[in-house]
Amino acid sequence: MSWCSASASKVERVAFAGLLLAAVVGCEGEPCAVLPESCTPLYEPTFANVHANTLGPSCAVGGASCHTSEAQQAGLDFSTLDAAHASLLRALGSKTECSPLLVRLESTEQGFSMPPGKQLPAEERCAVRRYLEAGAPR
Repeated sequence: MSWCSASASKVERVAFAGLLLAAVVGCEGEPCAVLPESCTPLYEPTFANVHANTLGPSCAVGGASCHTSEAQQAGLDFSTLDAAHASLLRALGSKTECSPLLVRLESTEQGFSMPPGKQLPAEERCAVRRYLEAGAPR
């Protein structure tokens, strides 16, 4: 089941939204991803590349399309460059590995990982990680 699907119950959606909000806002003991010491990015980790190669096709257009301008799951809209950058800035954690976006990308837990259904390749996740480590510059 996808959290974006119509089959998710209202209680499941509210619980999921609460977890995401807590992650985006941040709190003590925020979850952090276990990251490899080093990685090789699939593409140059610039904002334009992260949006064109990962956020747009995997989150706003293809797959579950959870982060379109209409859906905006957890308040994240990756459909345009301006909306995507503003969303990324809100999703930065206190440390890169604690960024809610990176935690979800690195997770293999069904119903929690992003994008739903299939984890992105390690090199693609690495590009997003490197971009976030640089402070998510526009």
